[in-house]
Amino acid sequence: MHETLNVEAILFNWYDHEERPLNFKLMSNLIMLIVHDSPIFHFKSTPSIDLPDSLHYLYWWGYPLESLPLKFSPENLVDLHMPCRQVKKLWKEDQRPVNLQVLNLPGSIYLTEVPNLSRSLKIVNIDLSSCRRLVEIPWYFQDLDSLTHLCLRGCTSLKYLPEMPTNIKYLNLSESGIKELPQSIWSHENISYLNISHCNDLEKLPSNMCKLKVSGSFYLAHNCNHGQCSCLHYQLEMSYAITSCSLSR
Repeated sequence: MHETLNVEAILFNWYDHEERPLNFKLMSNLIMLIVHDSPIFHFKSTPSIDLPDSLHYLYWWGYPLESLPLKFSPENLVDLHMPCRQVKKLWKEDQRPVNLQVLNLPGSIYLTEVPNLSRSLKIVNIDLSSCRRLVEIPWYFQDLDSLTHLCLRGCTSLKYLPEMPTNIKYLNLSESGIKELPQSIWSHENISYLNISHCNDLEKLPSNMCKLKVSGSFYLAHNCNHGQCSCLHYQLEMSYAITSCSLSR
């Protein structure tokens, strides 16, 4: 790939890639990179990829490596979308994506821990759905005050959550392995969508003294194991503003 300093955005369809190095790093003004349809199971060897530190928006479907390139600094990243499969650890522990606002890693089946976001105080949206080996959400999530959208649907190895930031609006835990929810979730006034349907390991809901202040949609399913439903007994005082409530089995 020849040096083209003035290029700011690239849409790249990776259909017939021949495992040659992809040196985007030479494009020092590149802000947006979109890569579609990486044939992640077709590589005979690990491809070589270099990215410029100037990137703000990175959309890469089927990213073929376990992490971002070691020499790449994520400090300028604003949106990072890497659906599907290979990612294990995005960046080194000491790297700080301080401008990151969106992190989408759905279907990253090898991901066991959340990338370090402790300095990502601008982050708004995190999607880790179907990350089936993810076992923990870090405690510092409660300090991510800009975070409003968190999707952990299908995270079957995830058992517990830390306290959530007070500005959280959307929390999807459906089909996860969650056993217990932090008490504060039930009093967050900003939540407009809460989904704990089909959480078959869920053992505890709030006591009858708790007030659920969901103002949009609330989805709850009973625990069902081996054909027998053990209904959790609960009493919830729901906000009059709630628009949808599902108690389906």
